[in-house]
Amino acid sequence: MQVEHKDWAAIESRQDRYRPNQRFSKEDLAAARLHGMNYAQLYYRVAVLGWTVEQAIRTPNGANRWTAEEDDLLRQLLQRKYKSTQIKRRFPNRTHAAIAARCTIIRKQLREEGLLR
Repeated sequence: MQVEHKDWAAIESRQDRYRPNQRFSKEDLAAARLHGMNYAQLYYRVAVLGWTVEQAIRTPNGANRWTAEEDDLLRQLLQRKYKSTQIKRRFPNRTHAAIAARCTIIRKQLREEGLLR
């Protein structure tokens, strides 16, 4: 009979990262507020994503927002009726879901402007 070997070190490291009752110091919460972050965002980054408190506070909110240049390029591609695979090649650092969500928003704007049917 073969016994399954578990990697206990990996399990313990995951357990160390997940702290459901995470408490933050007053200084941490004040620093987070200065950076425009609320408690829920700080908690999510630390407890769920496994970031350190310092990393969670110092990483800006909305770091993955679409730039105006990306929006303009996506707008042009949609007007030219590019397929989703062709669009994905133009944005290699974006996920399919992020591109699809942004395409929906841009398509709606184009329809309202009468530039897309």
